[in-house]
Amino acid sequence: MTQQFDGPPGSGPAPDTGPIPYHPAEPAPAGRAEAVRQRHEAALMAIPGVTMVSVGQGPAGEPAIRLGVRDASVLPHLPAAIEGVPVVPVVTGPIDAQPR
Repeated sequence: MTQQFDGPPGSGPAPDTGPIPYHPAEPAPAGRAEAVRQRHEAALMAIPGVTMVSVGQGPAGEPAIRLGVRDASVLPHLPAAIEGVPVVPVVTGPIDAQPR
């Protein structure tokens, strides 16, 4: 014999379950930052001393474009924001590919 579970005693029957429609009006913030990164990655990588471009978090936890840079001398050449998305520089030092 199979019993149906309706939740804790006294809680009544379980509500309908199933897929919930999701139709966002605009992309999620991180999705928007990723789209901006994709549009501008080539130009950002062309700045001498930029070693990487990624999406991460800004100081307040908001989605941001993170730029790895060789050293602090690159910082004055970077934008503060692109299309409203903050740019967060990270001094990584030089990055060299390792042989296989």
